[in-house]
Amino acid sequence: MKKFLKISGIVIGVILLLLILLPILFKDKIKAALDEQIAKNVNATVFYNADKFGLSFFKPFPSFTATLGEFGIVGIEAFKGDTLLYMDEFNVSLDILSVITGSQIKINRIFLDNPYINVIVLPNGKANYDIAKPSTDTTSVPASDEPTKFNIAIKSWEIANGKVIYDDRKSPMYAKIVGLNHNGKGDFTQDIFDLDTRTTVYSLSYTMDTIPYLKNHQFDATLVLNIDNANSKYTFKDNTFKLNDFALGVDGSVQMNKDSSIALDIAIKTKETSFASILSLVPAIYMKDFKQLKTAGEFAFDAFAKGLYSKKQLPSFGLNLMVKDGFFQYPSLPSAVKNVTIDLNVDDKSGNLDSLIVNLKQMHIEMGSNPIDAKLYLKGLNKKYFDANVKGILNLAEITQIYPMDGMVLKGLFSIDATAKGFYDSTMKKMPTIAANMSLKDGYVKSNSVPAPIEQINMAMTVQNQTGLMRDMKANLSAFKMVFDGEPFEARATVEDFTDYTYNAYIKGKLNMEKLTKMYPQEGMKIKGYINTELDTKGKMSLINAKKYDQLPTSGKMDFSNFSFKSKSFPQGIVMTNATMLFDPKQITIPVLKGYLGKSAIDMTGNFSNYMAYVFKNETIVGKMTFNSQKFDVNEWMGSTDTTKKEEKPKNEKQSVAAIPKNLDITLAVNMKKVLYSTYDISNMSGVVTMKDGVFALNNGFFNMLDADFKTNMKYNTKDLQHPLYAFDLDIKNLEIKKAYNGIEMVRKLASVAKDMDGKLATTFSIYGELGQDYSPLYPTTNGKGQIFISDAVVRNISYISEAKKATKLNIPEEFKLQNTKIEAEIINGRVFFKPFDINAGKVKMNIAGSQGLDQTIDYVVKSSIPTEGLGKAASDALSSVFGKTIPTVSSMRVDMKVTGTSTSPKVSILSVVPEGASGGNAVQHSIDGLKKQAEDKIRAETERLRQDAEQRVRAEGERVAKEALDRAAKEGAKRGLEDQAKKAAEEAKKRLPNIKFP
Repeated sequence: MKKFLKISGIVIGVILLLLILLPILFKDKIKAALDEQIAKNVNATVFYNADKFGLSFFKPFPSFTATLGEFGIVGIEAFKGDTLLYMDEFNVSLDILSVITGSQIKINRIFLDNPYINVIVLPNGKANYDIAKPSTDTTSVPASDEPTKFNIAIKSWEIANGKVIYDDRKSPMYAKIVGLNHNGKGDFTQDIFDLDTRTTVYSLSYTMDTIPYLKNHQFDATLVLNIDNANSKYTFKDNTFKLNDFALGVDGSVQMNKDSSIALDIAIKTKETSFASILSLVPAIYMKDFKQLKTAGEFAFDAFAKGLYSKKQLPSFGLNLMVKDGFFQYPSLPSAVKNVTIDLNVDDKSGNLDSLIVNLKQMHIEMGSNPIDAKLYLKGLNKKYFDANVKGILNLAEITQIYPMDGMVLKGLFSIDATAKGFYDSTMKKMPTIAANMSLKDGYVKSNSVPAPIEQINMAMTVQNQTGLMRDMKANLSAFKMVFDGEPFEARATVEDFTDYTYNAYIKGKLNMEKLTKMYPQEGMKIKGYINTELDTKGKMSLINAKKYDQLPTSGKMDFSNFSFKSKSFPQGIVMTNATMLFDPKQITIPVLKGYLGKSAIDMTGNFSNYMAYVFKNETIVGKMTFNSQKFDVNEWMGSTDTTKKEEKPKNEKQSVAAIPKNLDITLAVNMKKVLYSTYDISNMSGVVTMKDGVFALNNGFFNMLDADFKTNMKYNTKDLQHPLYAFDLDIKNLEIKKAYNGIEMVRKLASVAKDMDGKLATTFSIYGELGQDYSPLYPTTNGKGQIFISDAVVRNISYISEAKKATKLNIPEEFKLQNTKIEAEIINGRVFFKPFDINAGKVKMNIAGSQGLDQTIDYVVKSSIPTEGLGKAASDALSSVFGKTIPTVSSMRVDMKVTGTSTSPKVSILSVVPEGASGGNAVQHSIDGLKKQAEDKIRAETERLRQDAEQRVRAEGERVAKEALDRAAKEGAKRGLEDQAKKAAEEAKKRLPNIKFP
């Protein structure tokens, strides 16, 4: 028994030891496998803290727990720099036995700590969560009716302090959740079980089409949901959904059918009956001392949906909303909102929207002593029937006695009396009969933020339609007058005949835009200065559609003085110190516009045509302008390159290129004395700039940069904003090579040899490719071709020349001149290929060809001819071992080298050493006729292959030369009857010239 216990103890100890050691021993392998799978399957940047990657069998016991710390996913390409997901910790615990058996993996717990989820959908529908790489496996797998034997069950999960942003720019819709805490549990291994969850949200905001439906609302939900997996049925049990103080309960079920339809049987009912609960949904009231608000009154709400929902069918649905004797008052204010009565019913028993009924039987509100009453009966959503009225008088002075409005003074009497009854049918050109009158008398608005009030506000407006026909509709703003900052402003307008909108409008006045926007601030927008306007226009939509602008009487002007505008989307801003716009039916003429674009002073004149179609129908506006600037800073429009400014950007702020609107057709004759772009100092720029169909172009451009003359045509194409393109042609004269290297990034990346050159060059080049979202060229997409002409230059201390001297032990000059040298080059996918060109370094002649990449890798073949009089002693001794004690018949040596590695760390290998001009004598020639014929055949074969592949040719040439050297040694030995000595000489040659390939 003791022996058994001892053995058992040992076994248990070994097992425990293995459970401790296995995660440690296999951690690196598991991490490597994880990294490999991420690289294969995820089209994004995935990161995590390797020190916080852990595996354990004991925490909690007996689970297998994997932990990822500081884990995140960041987008690439169109979403470069955008965080899709980040969390401080991701933790998953697995049931050990389920992992061993493998039939069903049971997850005991999933935990997400401080997760941040940032979903972005671009206007083109592309989403940043679409990061799965497409499968390269094209094998078709036949569908199987057999259920899979492998499945996963999750027991519980938890999210702590999460933040979620959903930014759908296609819809457009924006939602933000802050302070998300959620936990849930349920036995997913069962066919029928209860899912028990709890969710709290500190702040919930939701905006659709720029309308904020929810703003910083609090959310709390407790839900027990019965799940019937066999029938795909979900039944609501104990639950409460609470938005601020508005609480709802849901009863019923949802069932997913096999034909993709959904069977609904849902009933919703409020769990709070106080008037305060519905008031909490009003952001302005909930955010303003809501807990101190005095309230009274009853509230009831219920809704239902029952029946099938599919693409072709809607369930029956309805809701009821009732408020009785509603009342609220801020304790610090004298007046209250009282006698609030709302009786609203929405009903659609058939699920057919044409039978929908919205019946607001009564709405009555008394704001102080001002009553407002309204009713609405609406039937159908396609062919709508209206019966509605609203009537009320509002004393603006009493509003500040009802709702806290610190620093705001309101006066005036607003009244409305409107009725509408009848059908709205656009196909039949019918609408309800309407009689509406609105007026404001002796209005006054003053804010502490603006010393000057808006006063003497008077407005009268009527809307009339007595026949119910669209052609008889008329809206008339007969008068609008006010005085602001001591300046009068007036406007009047009419719109008639809604079958062919006929308009007549007149405005006149001077506005102080800074004071006006301080009184009515717009988030992220700053406006200053004065706009003085007198504009009179009239016309019909049919004339605009027919582009008969000469039949649309329009006249007037707008003067801008010290006007400035900035916004979130236009942070650089524009300043118009003095500008005038003159209007006529065909065009807007700008005789003067002086000011600043960003920091750059500008002076513009010109005109815009087709502006009415641009305003009313979003058609293309055509402009012809002159643009002058003494100094224009392009950097502030493309992201500053000044690294000394450490401005902290908001988290996850995405940098993106600017789009050229496709409905612009603008031509600018440009003349700029000085232009700041990247690190370049550009002067005397002129040319014609066009913006059309989403493409920015500079044609016949001329400028001076780096003390050289540049001529160029360039394009910036934003038709595909996620993959913007650029293209430019360059014609450069008298450019100093050293300045080109120091001043132009593309030269440093693609022609690093320029750093070792002094002199000037001229070039003609065409380059095109794709830009990154930071406007930098994506070099792997760069292509182009052109030529460089060097009239006179000096090359010094090129690193691979020094390496060549070491390899060959030849006296190759490290300084040489280039005169009248033309170099032809082609850029293919970011790599520059140079065609062969000749240079002379004293008596040394070289022919160079090859390529260099943006990663600074080089691949050159250098063929050189070196006089024997220039051979060093070490080289002469080495060659004597091959050719004899002396080389009397060789006037020069041809040395071919391969240069690889990088521009800063080159590697030189000798491909061949060929004596030029040697003669061996007839006797020797006859003694090796067979070897000579073989050698000649080989030379001819290798020469033919040279035309097809330069690199292979040089390598083959090296082998031929080595063979020829060995044959020459053999001939000398045969002539002297000293074959053994010849072999020894060949072996000695191999030792002294290790870089030469011998057979």
